Amino acid sequence: MYLTPHFSAYRVDESVEFFKEIENVFNEGDPAALQVEPEFIVYKKESEILREVYKTGQKSVITVKIEFKDKSRDKDINGITALAKAYLHHYDAEIADAAILILSEIDKYGGKIAKKNYQAETAVLDDLVDLYKTKAEFNAAVQKLNMADWFTHMETENNDFKVLMKQRDEEEAGKPKQKTSDQISVCIEKYEKLIMHLTAYGITQPSELHETVENMINQIIEKYNNIQRRGRKSGEEPPAEDE
Repeated sequence: MYLTPHFSAYRVDESVEFFKEIENVFNEGDPAALQVEPEFIVYKKESEILREVYKTGQKSVITVKIEFKDKSRDKDINGITALAKAYLHHYDAEIADAAILILSEIDKYGGKIAKKNYQAETAVLDDLVDLYKTKAEFNAAVQKLNMADWFTHMETENNDFKVLMKQRDEEEAGKPKQKTSDQISVCIEKYEKLIMHLTAYGITQPSELHETVENMINQIIEKYNNIQRRGRKSGEEPPAEDE
């Protein structure tokens, strides 16, 4: 008899690989001889869809670039703020006054600008760069503290960030909206139907091929169930499902 997969305990990536390995059993075998070819064709299609949905749900190259660019602009605003604070204690009153002016503008945004969400931080940095370009007094303070290059770099990084965000929006618009967890449920249904037919034909028309396939599938099930048990013993929690 066929073992029972502990689907609810499998991680998402484990479920994807499980269905792929089951698919391979039949790809290397003979679904027609097993008399489950129609059921296998349906199952294989859903398994392939699952892999595609899972793949498109993973972090894209653009997302990685966005995260890198965000960290870069965070360093800029954090560095500018830290340097201005250090200059508050400068012996030259003009330098200290320049630091006060810069910080007074930064403080208008509530501090911890780098901790704001993507959209809010983008807007704040745009405002500060615009202030640097259009307000003579602020520009003079930036020049006084030799921060001009830093503001220019922050502007470049922030503009690059906006371009990447637009690219990701366009990328997301072209992705299927189906959730990986929903497709896993579909695959479970098709898998159970496939096994039901295999079991029935294995009983009414037993053969060496049926026995071989059953052993192969049970080995796969046992492997993934054991992975799940080891994870539970070690205290590892499965990752949250995709939204």
